[in-house]
This record gives sequence, C-alpha cells and structure tokens, in this order.
Amino acid sequence: KKVRTGRLNDDDWSKISHSVGRLTNAPLYIDDNAACTVMDIRAKARRLRSQVGDLGLVVVDYVQLMTGRSGAESRQVEVSELSRNLKILARELEVPVVALAQLNRQLETRADKRPMLSDLRESGCLTAGTRLLRADTNAEVTLGELVDSGATDVPVWSLDERCRLVPATLTHAFPSGVKPVFRMRLASGRTVDATAGHRFRTIDGWVPLGELTPGDHLAVPRQLAAPEVLAVMDDDELSPGRTFAQPLASVATFHRAVGGPQEIGCHGRRGQRVAPALALLAGRRPNPNIDVVPAAIRSRVAAAAGNAGVSHGGLAAALGETYCGSYLLGSPARPRGFSRRRLATIAAGVSDKRLADLPASDVLWDQIVAVEALGHEPVFDATVLGTHNFVANGIVAHNSLEQDADVVMFLYRDEVYNEDSPDRGLAEIIVAKHRSGPVGKVRLAFLAQYTKFAGTPRGA
Repeated sequence: KKVRTGRLNDDDWSKISHSVGRLTNAPLYIDDNAACTVMDIRAKARRLRSQVGDLGLVVVDYVQLMTGRSGAESRQVEVSELSRNLKILARELEVPVVALAQLNRQLETRADKRPMLSDLRESGCLTAGTRLLRADTNAEVTLGELVDSGATDVPVWSLDERCRLVPATLTHAFPSGVKPVFRMRLASGRTVDATAGHRFRTIDGWVPLGELTPGDHLAVPRQLAAPEVLAVMDDDELSPGRTFAQPLASVATFHRAVGGPQEIGCHGRRGQRVAPALALLAGRRPNPNIDVVPAAIRSRVAAAAGNAGVSHGGLAAALGETYCGSYLLGSPARPRGFSRRRLATIAAGVSDKRLADLPASDVLWDQIVAVEALGHEPVFDATVLGTHNFVANGIVAHNSLEQDADVVMFLYRDEVYNEDSPDRGLAEIIVAKHRSGPVGKVRLAFLAQYTKFAGTPRGA
C-alpha cells in the first residue's frame, strides 16, 4: 500500500533498496513482451541456456495471453494447442514449465466453488449413453463405456475443415461433473442429450446448444467410408448392428445376396406388407429437397459473388436460369435452400473453394425440431486430436478442449467466496492430473500482507 501511494519513509527505502539488490543478483530473467508465441519462448530459452547454462524453471503468466497459429478455428482450439506445445517444449529443453491459466466461469454456478479439471475445458458435455461412431469397425460405443474401460487412442469418425468425414484419434473420455442437460431432437428422429455449452456443427460453424433454436440445421453423416479394419464374418457373427454398420455399397451387396427385404426378418403379418410397400416405393421419385444446403448459406453466396465481381444476373446465366430478383438466392422472407448441383455450379462461377466443399461434403443438414430441458445429470466428454469433433448419436459434435499438462495445481481460498468461512487465512493446493497418477490436496497458510504461502501445523 505504501508503494502504491508513494508514502515511504527512510526505513522503507532502505528495505526496498536491499530487496532490489537481491533480485538483481538472483538468476531470474523476465521477458514481458506482449503476444508471445511458443516459438518465441523456445528461441529465448535456448539462447539463455547457451549463455548461463542449464535452466531451472520456465514460468508462463499466463497461457491465455499467448498467441498461437492464425489458422485455428477458434480461440479455444488455439489455447489447447498452446498448452500442448508448452508440454513439448518442456521435454525438448529438459526443464519444468509452469503455465498459469484462467478457469472458465462454470465453477461460479456451483455450490462448491472448488475448481475441477473440467473447469479448464469448454463447458459443453454429453450424457453417458451418447453413442460415438468408431472408424475402425463403424460400430458405436458409448461415452460411459469408454470412461469405464479407460480406453485410449480410439479411432472415431470426425469432420475435417472441408466437411469430409475422416478417421481421427479420440485420446480419452472423462467425467465432467453433474450439469443441466437438454435433449435436442432433429427432423430425422435423431436425438442427443447435452449441456447448453456443447457445440454442434451448423452451416455457419460451431454453435453452442444454448444458442440453437428449432429451424436451425446441423451436420449429420450422409455416407461413411469402409471401416479401417475389415474382416470376414462367419454366419454366427452376423447381426443387424454389425451388418448395417458397413458402407452403403456393402449393405446393398448383402441385401441382394440374401434376396432383398423379404428374407431379412420380414415374416408373418409384417412380411405380408413387404410387396405393397415395395410397389409403393417403386412408383415414387427421390425427394431432392431433403439433401440440400440450408438457406443460411445465402449470405456467403452473395459475399462470394460480390468478391468475384459477379452480378446476380451473371449467376442466373451460369445456372441457365432467367434472372427473377430475390428468388435467385432466396430472401429472409422466402428462404431457399441450395441443391448440391446448383451450389456447385455457383461455387464454380464465383471461384470459391470453400463454397465448392459443401456440395461435395459427406454430411446432410438435418433440421432441429425441438429442444427440451431434462434436469441435472452426470455428464462426460472426450478429446479428439486434430479435428476436435466426433459423431455423437449420428450428429457431428465438438469435443472438449483441455489444457494438456502432466500435473495440474489449483489454488482455492474459501474466504474469497464465503465471508464467514472457517478457513480464513488458509489456501488449498489441489493437485490433479488429466491421466492416471497420484493426486491430493495440501492446506497452506496464506499471508496476504506478503502475498506468500507458508506451512501449517499438522492437523490444521
């Protein structure tokens, strides 16, 4: 306080001078440059090591102030990659790296404000029964099963930047506490139970469930490639789950080999309805309005045309249509979806590669029809490398993003949240880990006047 106000006497100046002298002689090096990257830290640490010898410790204050790669899809992805790169830096320099990090605001909504590992991640989570689609077998496995088994490095289907379904590695699944859960239902009948913060893929990017409304469209798989692991199944191994998890071409081949739907469990009264159903289907044409890119893409199409200097009349000419005002691209009052062929023609006409990816994508855009609250439930999440998403209950969902570290230490002072706390003057050091290993808690005395911690008597 005296330093802030400038009211220092001669004794105070003597103490400050002595302390400054100790700091000057201490092997302590501070770099306060803003917008520092991991490469900057690496270069400066290597240069310092060549000058003074082995380093004892590197401290980063704090991770969220650092700058990562410019191409990251979000700041959350960027911070996650920064923490992982700091871990690699520690191994390369053979020195401990201590990185301070902010927590999200989720803990402020809990009765017990003690921080948990989930507070280092995005707040979105899914229930234990959520089914994830494996890439090695095309079979489904639930989040609860992954957590109970402790499975790691599981191949799953994931959506890349071009909206193509590709194999990715799910490093591990983990519990995230008990949180309010909502059930989202799509027009296809798909449902998923998730927290309001969990993000799903829309035509405009990743959006939290809490910001989605009926009428919005989400990405769902349109087709899958063959599983990574192929094996011949014996007759006694055939089951609907394993059979229909195969690619569409393989299912069609199996379908023809067994003689069509008349031979696949359609007997008795149900079997009698097969012939009329097939006759009805034979007289119908596919509905081209199902597999369309949502009308929300209109703004991107208009922007791409403007950047390319192509008028709406020019777009109509490229499509072989007569220009008819707002109907060409639709309007807020009269929204109009885009067929794959039509959008591909427009993308070629305006030379926009991002638009061209959508008609060639591996996803359909399924419409949300309802969102309802279910109450509080235990929730879980998982981490997927690279693409940071997976297929959950047939819907493309974002994964949790965590600051990857060998050891995590949380500082907690109960008196900050509770004025009448019996633990005034005490702080808890909560030791946690993202993976298996010893954890625990240490209670220390917090000396506010010196901003330091001290040991406490046994049993305190």
